[in-house]
Amino acid sequence: EIALHGVADDFFFQLSAINLISRDLPADYLLVVKEHVIAFGRRPKDFYNQINDLGNVVFADPTELGLDYVKKCNAVACITGTSAYEALVMGRPVITFSKNNSWNFLDHVYYVDNFQSLRKIFLSIDENKYPNKASIAQGASFYNAYLKKFITIEDYNDLIPLSNNI
Repeated sequence: EIALHGVADDFFFQLSAINLISRDLPADYLLVVKEHVIAFGRRPKDFYNQINDLGNVVFADPTELGLDYVKKCNAVACITGTSAYEALVMGRPVITFSKNNSWNFLDHVYYVDNFQSLRKIFLSIDENKYPNKASIAQGASFYNAYLKKFITIEDYNDLIPLSNNI
């Protein structure tokens, strides 16, 4: 995502993350890669070809809602982003490549700090059978705490730049 560098200044190698996951993913799983619509035309020419060459990776339709994929997946892997947030509040496991996410402390979030193998993470996700009672409760608590920090601004429109807004 374009917004990636704002939070994840420690890891922004999306192609590397995809390759690492593909390498260690259990044989009977697929990695579904969903590109952010805004990213089209901003990638090197061979970016998608390199991903397409990976046998256990498929592309999602970038015009479809990411939430639909999150609801059906076994885990969400990302550097940072909305899909990770959506997954973790539903109690679904998240594999993150950035140490700077505000949700990394949750039990169902797996921070990748060792690139040698992700197998331990995949085994733990499989063993814990997510979403489970604990992960759902923890995700809901995180979501409630997140909502409590916001205030409502009357007549605010997030589609209008703040300088032109009320």
